[in-house]
Amino acid sequence: MRKQQFLCMTLISILLSSCSSVQQETLEAKPEVHTTKKVIKDEKIDKPQKDATLISNFDEVAPQIQSNSNVVLPLTIKKYDIERKTLEDELIAPEYVTHNIIAFQSYVSKEDASRASIGLIDRKTKKYTKIRQASDEKFMNSLTGYKNKLYWVEFDKSEKDENHWTIWEYNLSNKKTNKMKSGVSRKKTDPPILSMAQGKLCWLEYEVVGERTISKIISFDIEKNRESIISTEELDESDERDGIYFSSIKAVKEGYIVDVSIFDKRAKTKSYRISFYPINGKEPIHIIDRDRVIDFTVDGDWFVWTEEGSVFVASLKEGKVKYKFDSASSTLTNDTPIIKDNYLFYRYAVNQIFVVDLSTGKRKPITDNITMTSKLFRSDSAISFGVDDSENSPKTISMYVIE
Repeated sequence: MRKQQFLCMTLISILLSSCSSVQQETLEAKPEVHTTKKVIKDEKIDKPQKDATLISNFDEVAPQIQSNSNVVLPLTIKKYDIERKTLEDELIAPEYVTHNIIAFQSYVSKEDASRASIGLIDRKTKKYTKIRQASDEKFMNSLTGYKNKLYWVEFDKSEKDENHWTIWEYNLSNKKTNKMKSGVSRKKTDPPILSMAQGKLCWLEYEVVGERTISKIISFDIEKNRESIISTEELDESDERDGIYFSSIKAVKEGYIVDVSIFDKRAKTKSYRISFYPINGKEPIHIIDRDRVIDFTVDGDWFVWTEEGSVFVASLKEGKVKYKFDSASSTLTNDTPIIKDNYLFYRYAVNQIFVVDLSTGKRKPITDNITMTSKLFRSDSAISFGVDDSENSPKTISMYVIE
């Protein structure tokens, strides 16, 4: 119990100090490229221990029964209907939103070729502009943005041992595209998947040295034009797997949340952990040991994670789960949890968006159970998603912006 209380107080202290440092950070730094090899080593363990994590009561919480509660949402939801023939695609996910535009990726598959592209919709005129067309040999992923800039990754379609990738930057003001960084993923490790929060763009990179795979948390400060290595871990695959591997990462206001796989060849085990790496460079806080986590987020005192059939909402200050929401199906997924103004939004299956008032635990759907609903996306000040209701709206695709 004392260990858990210490972790709770440590994390709250980190969250409060990091929020303060973000607000006071100067924006007048010179735009020089700088790489800081600052490494925060995760604690080395033979296998995860229950008393080493912040939250462990997730199996003791009864699910909330409110599923269609009268939740009053003090936010506006704006709908944008776009003609299908304009976009040439079945479902468009509005991945980055400003006051003026909605940016999205599209993927058109034809018999002779399939191509990925990036387009913009003017929020006032609904005019569509294609700003980037990938070659036939390239995929795109993780379009995101900050202020007047867009970022995305292009990588090889081929499933060879080496996959060449590039992170691109597009300036919405001068309409120029710049190559930000290039690299190679080896031994079938993933290319970067970008995540953005508070002007910090982050992703994972993997370096293969012999039989060892080194996972790296990379952060790029857009205002300072500076790249930093936040943490590294190593997985030895020379015999049986032994070590730590970063599987996925999400940027949040206070730092970085990482899904970690832990291999122990002596115990012949593989375990999973969600860890929080604070933006101020302090030691990581291990939040939960859990092997069925699909998605997660942190916002202030709240930590949310999703699984098949359930959504968990925990208080970091108290170190315990406050709410649990069970889905209609125990096998369908919940994903992309996003918190805005003390309201939690998430997607159930690929059909419906729910909102939860975190002050009361009340929940309700904000969309019908529709044929296809995109993931939720967070921009500087908005949440967005797309809906394809081809049965009732055969000529249009809808985009929604919550502000």
